[in-house]
Amino acid sequence: MKKVRLNLIRKEALIALVVAGIFMLIAFTNRYNESNIVRSVHVIIENDENNHVLEESDIFHLMQLERENLLGASAGNLNLQKLEQRLSTNKWVEDANVYFDLKGNLFIEVSLRKALARLLNPNGSGAFIATDGTLMPVPHRFTLRRLTITGSKVHELARAGNLYQHPYGTTLMPLLHILNQDAFWQAQIAQLDIAANGKIAMIPQVGGQIIEFGYPDEAKEKLKKLDVFFTRILPTLGWSRYHRVNVEYRNQIVAE
Repeated sequence: MKKVRLNLIRKEALIALVVAGIFMLIAFTNRYNESNIVRSVHVIIENDENNHVLEESDIFHLMQLERENLLGASAGNLNLQKLEQRLSTNKWVEDANVYFDLKGNLFIEVSLRKALARLLNPNGSGAFIATDGTLMPVPHRFTLRRLTITGSKVHELARAGNLYQHPYGTTLMPLLHILNQDAFWQAQIAQLDIAANGKIAMIPQVGGQIIEFGYPDEAKEKLKKLDVFFTRILPTLGWSRYHRVNVEYRNQIVAE
């Protein structure tokens, strides 16, 4: 019994020492950060597309600070969470992380969303659609070439905020992902024109055919038929032979 009690006391003492050590480390880190100052600022923009939608000057503008305001500032006076929230107000920003190391380096890391397509209204306004469905404003300084979406449905979609939160958008997004991820379709399809009823007419990069795709459901099956049209029928019979092709209906390719 005494041995068991002694082991229990030792365990409790060890736990107490560990907890005390953690509190001492936290206290030391807090005191160190509060007395430390920003000696350098590093802005890191993670951008797979290299599209320059946001640059370093935009990052400081979003934080409502200048580099000169940060250099020499006390780390204890910086609200890092608030800075991250300010950065995240821009729809192109997928994730923001602002942190400070013990050497006085302030790191500002920003990850940008990737655009799938662009909604284009007749008046020229519109938005880009991100891979997660977020609608992002058209950048002023940079021209980003993506699949263009036009038609009567665009105005409705542009008000959604996120296409995954829109009934039609949830069926459209899988089609956009397929067209964006496949090099063949990137080279073939230039534009989607979506009517008010939701039916899609595709306009190819080359050739004058109008592709009647129908609703965006069963996208893989319809694209398989369209692949047959592009790779087997047109090379054999000629690219100018047909002006219209319909892949809307199951097990059918209608060309005129």
